[in-house]
Amino acid sequence: MTKEKLKQNFEKAANDYLKAFCKKHEYDYDPLDWVGGEAGTVVCVADYYVDMQTIRDDIDMDAQEKEFLAWYDYCIEVHQFDAYPLNFRSWLRGCPRRSQEEIEHLKGLQARIDELREQLEREVKKHNDGLKETDPNKEFEFELNF
Repeated sequence: MTKEKLKQNFEKAANDYLKAFCKKHEYDYDPLDWVGGEAGTVVCVADYYVDMQTIRDDIDMDAQEKEFLAWYDYCIEVHQFDAYPLNFRSWLRGCPRRSQEEIEHLKGLQARIDELREQLEREVKKHNDGLKETDPNKEFEFELNF
């Protein structure tokens, strides 16, 4: 089999999987939605970026329709904490995941970090602005409230 024939077969299979995925989830199918025009890589459907393996797992494992969106939303949510995302296959097999309570706790911690970062930036700016007006050898003290 030639390279060209292999490529044609792969692109056809990728587009067949994409068509089945779109039909299952009631998304509009367009074989031109592959990112960079590269069939079988990553596709943007209904504003979701989905890789080929996720599409295959969704179809091959007969995933319930709600599972794809639950997984996608979970990955977006935990990504903001630099947590490792789960692949869809592991999700479908019931791998360990953070509870909603754990996610809310992390959100609270992230909010506190953001507040402290802003406080630090304000204090540094205040100090730098003060140095412009006073003796540069003056010691500067400030308190961060944890």
